[in-house]
Amino acid sequence: MEQPASSSQSRPDDNRFGSLLRRLRGAAGLTQEELAAAADLGVRTLRDLELGVSVRPQRRTVERLAIALRVTPAEREALIERARTARIVGSGTDRGATGDGAAPGHSLPRDPAGFVGRAEELGMLLDGGPHGGVTVVGGPPGAGKTTVVIHAAHLLTAEHATVVYAELADADGTATAPQDVLGHLLTALGVESGRIPATHGGRLAAYQRLASGRRGVLVLDNPQSEQQVRPLLPAGTGWRVLVAARRRLAGLPATHRIVLDALPEDEALRLLATAVGADRTAREPAAAAELVELCGRLPLALRVVANRLSSRPAWTLQSLAERLRDPRRRLDRLSVGDLEVRGAIAASYRQLPPAARSAVRRMALLPEPSCDDATLHALAGPGAGPAATGALHDSGLLLPADAPGRHRLHPLIALYCAEQATEDDTTAVEGFTGPP
Repeated sequence: MEQPASSSQSRPDDNRFGSLLRRLRGAAGLTQEELAAAADLGVRTLRDLELGVSVRPQRRTVERLAIALRVTPAEREALIERARTARIVGSGTDRGATGDGAAPGHSLPRDPAGFVGRAEELGMLLDGGPHGGVTVVGGPPGAGKTTVVIHAAHLLTAEHATVVYAELADADGTATAPQDVLGHLLTALGVESGRIPATHGGRLAAYQRLASGRRGVLVLDNPQSEQQVRPLLPAGTGWRVLVAARRRLAGLPATHRIVLDALPEDEALRLLATAVGADRTAREPAAAAELVELCGRLPLALRVVANRLSSRPAWTLQSLAERLRDPRRRLDRLSVGDLEVRGAIAASYRQLPPAARSAVRRMALLPEPSCDDATLHALAGPGAGPAATGALHDSGLLLPADAPGRHRLHPLIALYCAEQATEDDTTAVEGFTGPP
């Protein structure tokens, strides 16, 4: 597992080679250990190159890295040029021009172990566009929104001295008090607890004053509304803001919007193999492939499966696949400790208005959990269709299908919504012949 970088790292202008190398590695979906092995380098050597504390890399080292990363010719030339002009940077912390004497800091949760895939999405998060930009990551429950954002933020510590994190709601969707969020952010920015203002207005003013004099990354996890996020956007242009959200937050002026879906089959298999051991999945390739599909290639479900297998080394993959085959029991068994697929879906479902709940329950009872606009509007009831469709897309429970104007449910979301169906829903679907 990669180690998070310390808070004593270079500014982006000082470490242009390391910044590009780190970004290309992230886009390739490689850990430092994997790239070091592919390029025949030591992990410490690669880490020092990324952080800019190593000597200027030799041409043959850069060539080996370019081959291992499978970069384009233009990217190869950019690496070579940046290596040629590389500077060795010191380890002093950039304190920022705040006048408060508060040192920047990192307040990130741990970098997720065994991170796999999402190369395209990581590339967008790491490039991020101009400073001051906001990237919102959405998608269905269990798609790994928080995991992707936190992993990207850890990669960004190589070029930003200040990376701060705030959780805006708990797992059940209960919003954190704004005053508590600001207190956490001020602490992360180096303000001593005794100097944090008592009032919300005082904390907000202090936060914006500190943030305006710095460059950094702000990670906001699980906001319930745009109103939670707007006051926290730093006034200066030196910040990159990464938001992991259950809701679409369409009112935010986002530079990028990324919607995660289920993993591609190869990445889902790699995630399972990384978590339980490649030898174990190699012994039962058919069972591994079946488990991946029973989980709908949803990262949360795959991690539940991996944890169950890791905690029960005597179990075969086939035995767990057999336990998951019954759709009536699948969600019961996709639970281990505090990881629970049903709970993640329920948190989004509970926030829907009544017409949207009815529509998604009835959609889940159709022979295939996919339909067009007209059908979904009819399932929602007279006059409620457009608003219900919008609410479902905002929640991440409804995904675009393979044609304009069509929608689909992830298989595990369809199972959950079918569980919630009432007698009225069943009756309505049994008598449903299609939109008028």
